[in-house]
Amino acid sequence: MKRLLVPVMAMATVAGGSLAVTSAPAHALTSNLGYACGYHANIKLGSNGKWGTQGCAPQSSREASTNSLAPSVNLPTSGSINSKNDADGAYSQFGPAVMFSSPYDALDNLANSGAMDVSTGGTTTITSTSQANGVGPSPFWTATPTSWLPSTGAPWNDGSVGYVKAQCTATSPTSTGSTVEIKNGRVDTSLDANGYPATWVDVPFNPSPNYTVPYVINTTPTQDHGEVVFNERINHADGSFTVNAMHMKLMGPYAWGDLIIGQVKCGHI
Repeated sequence: MKRLLVPVMAMATVAGGSLAVTSAPAHALTSNLGYACGYHANIKLGSNGKWGTQGCAPQSSREASTNSLAPSVNLPTSGSINSKNDADGAYSQFGPAVMFSSPYDALDNLANSGAMDVSTGGTTTITSTSQANGVGPSPFWTATPTSWLPSTGAPWNDGSVGYVKAQCTATSPTSTGSTVEIKNGRVDTSLDANGYPATWVDVPFNPSPNYTVPYVINTTPTQDHGEVVFNERINHADGSFTVNAMHMKLMGPYAWGDLIIGQVKCGHI
């Protein structure tokens, strides 16, 4: 049996930056800031390809759809809790490459990811949270009871549905915090001749800041490669900050871009 390699043929990083994270203006916040996003992808395939985004709005890819859309929320001026739930998850595909989905099942099928939940709120303390359940396909994925390597009995998890979660808090410009949880997470770092993982890394439940795992899709002619960064924090000049639970940087040579799962932002004046 040979796994179809189409879903993972397009992997790669936007030079000099990360998806949906831009430098803030060099001045202090004028109001409290909170934001949460389920997932976001910014991808280009081939040297003549065009950049396109899917996931949290706005989506610019010509292949974007309501099924690729991910929930996102901004902090209301009142500070009240703003939350969204996407119960049936999402599925993101650019050309032949599936970028966000469920993990593979026992028959190597893919479907929508699990549910996504995002929220932000607060006045005294700003809190933003993003969680995506049952994500894939590869090189990063989280095991579930129905994935091809089910979470039941696997040594790196407890049999539950795997997830990716980020949370940030801000009580003042200098009093901030964040946590990242990666449940049942694994990075396939190389593949065998049939397209199945030959080597892999089991991701810690609470990865240290900027915990990085390189990977290569060594069964494709282009030998596409990249790295997956967990618990990535970006501090902005205005005092706010962004936390990416998982940031996959696709570094070509065929596909370029970023995939972020579980992004939150916090800032307190």
